[in-house]
Order: sequence, then structure tokens, then C-alpha cells
Amino acid sequence: MDLLIKKTSVLIFVLSLNFALLAQKVVEEEQLPFFVKKTFSDLNPDTEVQKWILKDDGNYEAHLDSKGVKGMVMLTGGGAWIATQWKMSVKDIPKDMKKHIEENYKKYKIKDFVLELRVKPNYLVFIENKKAKQKKILMFTTNKEFVKEIDSVS
Repeated sequence: MDLLIKKTSVLIFVLSLNFALLAQKVVEEEQLPFFVKKTFSDLNPDTEVQKWILKDDGNYEAHLDSKGVKGMVMLTGGGAWIATQWKMSVKDIPKDMKKHIEENYKKYKIKDFVLELRVKPNYLVFIENKKAKQKKILMFTTNKEFVKEIDSVS
């Protein structure tokens, strides 16, 4: 179980860096492996990709904009689905989650709010304490229960 938590933490950390476009290479759709294209089109038949990114770890990201909502789909080089993230408005953070953040992270400001779809969907709230130069990712269930805090690197 500890290994699963560590792996999840590492993967979430990697996903948090995705919007910063670190260590990535833009690729054209024609350059994608067959199974990456097939899995994406099977899962998202009517979604247009803004750009494809090849990560240093060999995984692919499809950056999306669906009716003004930004998102990302992660796939392995073999075409297996890893996760989908949809950026949400900070204004839409449920009251229970906001209360938890205000009570436990008083010196932090909410920066981003993401719905992450995996085997179990969850919410990620990105917070920052500029004075202390600290960033964290807070994970909540879709039932708005706090799961854990993950330190993030700037």
C-alpha cells in the first residue's frame, strides 16, 4: 500500500508540472504511435487536440480545449490510458473543500482547481504560499473528503 501511495504521489507531481510544459517535445499527430492515436480517438471521438506532447518518460499528452475548458489526456507510448485532467474554475471549489483549505492552510492562496479522472476520480487543488515559496497539491475525493497533501516543486 505504501508503494502505491508513493507511486501515486510521484505521478500526481509529474502531472502538476504538465501545465508548465517542462521537459516536453511537441509532436505532430502523424508522428504518434498507432495505439496512442487509436486509444485517444476511441476515448475522445469528438475532441480536438490543440497539441501533442512527448514527455521524456515516453508518455504522451494531448492538450485539449473543449468549449473553453482546458484539459489534458495522458497515454503511455503503447497507448494505455493513464489519466485525464480538466481545469476548473477556482470559483467552483465546493464549500467543504474550501473550508478545509481555509482552516488548515491559512497562509496559502488557491491557484488552480483540477478534476482528475483515473481509476478513481478526484479533485486536485493547487495552493501556494508566496512568502515561504511553497507550493502544494491537495487531493480530495469527489465526495469532497481530504485525501492527502503533496509537496510540489516550483
